Amino acid sequence: MGVVARHRAVRVQALDADGQPVDRVFSGWAARIVQHELDHLVGRLYLDRVETRSLSSTDNYVHYWAGRPPSEAAAALGFALD
Repeated sequence: MGVVARHRAVRVQALDADGQPVDRVFSGWAARIVQHELDHLVGRLYLDRVETRSLSSTDNYVHYWAGRPPSEAAAALGFALD
């Protein structure tokens, strides 16, 4: 597990399966998921974006970071999410 900087909100403009235009804004957790999935469309993986200083085992994540915002991990580990 690790911290990946993501925008808090994103706008997606695309065509649906029938070729009809779609224009949606996502925020919060949904925005993170959309950005993750759009990365896959251009061949980018989670490990390409993760802040390597934040990589952690599941046990360490649960012990140190579970339930805390990514910004706290970033501050504690010395990197910015902006």
